[in-house]
Amino acid sequence: SDNSDFLDAMRSINIVAKNPTFLGREFGLFQLDVVSVDGLQWIGTLDGDNISGTLQMQPRADVSDFSFELSHLTISEDPNPGAALESIDYSLQPSEFPSLLLEIDDFRLAGKNLGALSLSAKPDGDKWSIDRFELKHYGIFTTASGNWVNNSSDGSISKFSFNTVIDEAEGAFDEMDFDGIIKKGEGTVKGKISWIGAPHEFDYGRLNGEFDAFIKDGELVKVEPGGGKLLGLLNFNAIARRLVFDFRDVFASGLKFDRMRYSGSLADGEAILSEAFLLSPAVFLRMEGKVDLNKELVDLEVHVSPELGGNLALLSALANPAAGAFIFITQRIFKDEMRNSSFKSYRALGTWEDFEMVEIKASDSRDVEPISALESISNDAQNPQLGADPVPEVSVEQVSNSDADADRAPSIN
Repeated sequence: SDNSDFLDAMRSINIVAKNPTFLGREFGLFQLDVVSVDGLQWIGTLDGDNISGTLQMQPRADVSDFSFELSHLTISEDPNPGAALESIDYSLQPSEFPSLLLEIDDFRLAGKNLGALSLSAKPDGDKWSIDRFELKHYGIFTTASGNWVNNSSDGSISKFSFNTVIDEAEGAFDEMDFDGIIKKGEGTVKGKISWIGAPHEFDYGRLNGEFDAFIKDGELVKVEPGGGKLLGLLNFNAIARRLVFDFRDVFASGLKFDRMRYSGSLADGEAILSEAFLLSPAVFLRMEGKVDLNKELVDLEVHVSPELGGNLALLSALANPAAGAFIFITQRIFKDEMRNSSFKSYRALGTWEDFEMVEIKASDSRDVEPISALESISNDAQNPQLGADPVPEVSVEQVSNSDADADRAPSIN
């Protein structure tokens, strides 16, 4: 009811529910006890299967105010993943949403332990602004901010930017139920995301934005894709184990890597990879294509070079912008390895749980007689035209001295 005058006469409230549903999620056994001396300001406790803690609230203030300090909160999985998009409620207004302060010591979402959560949000004109969002768990620290706007010019849209720093991947990922995905490593994940509707109307099918994930000095564990886990799918080790037996030895029991990156854009629930690579002493992989987050489909091309030595040494050197003049010398020294490197390409097509890997055959592959590195340097010095070899080679694009390119993979043609 819009009329809350009856609260003036109340001094205590007790609510017990066996399995209440909130925002489409079930919460199990739940109990709320609050008391007030004036019917305006209330304090009390929350207790149940999935929640425990205290609260303070002023639901009848000009701007309603709610503050929660919880020892734990568990939110179950979406009961209808991949369901059709529900309509947006454009009647919701940010000015009618409360001021919210939320502190959770142990926050779990869909079975994953995400650590301690701190959130502060309040209405501001036609916006509901999240001024602070912090998530801490072992060696992973995430910060985010943004707002939800609903007006005649912009419509109803939620926009947020986030940044995650990973100091120690192994322990945190294990606790988050991502064990069996990655072992060790440090890096960052950052991006900007938006979707039509209020924050609680989030749906993968409406998700847009951009992302950039980079991890170095890590190790992928032996894992098979399946179970609908996106991180399991994007584990290069899981992808590679679907390849033909050429790479069976390389991926037999995990893979240590120097650098791994996933970056790209989000468009209506599809993650479009603009750069995805793994560089290790044993193998170089690059991936391109798209992943449908809503329908859980994958359509990717995977390019693999299992060669050791020259090819990877060259790639490692050129991936470091500080190499400078060393690029020219390295190109000449490793010309043989470059000419004889065997990049193989595959297409991954299907669902997250069951996709096929089909080799893409080169249309104009040619056998090239090897030329020794010293002979090549000698001939190039006597006749520069001999350096313009028509044989296709590995080339590196966009090498610069900027810090932004330091962790980028060289492009392979």
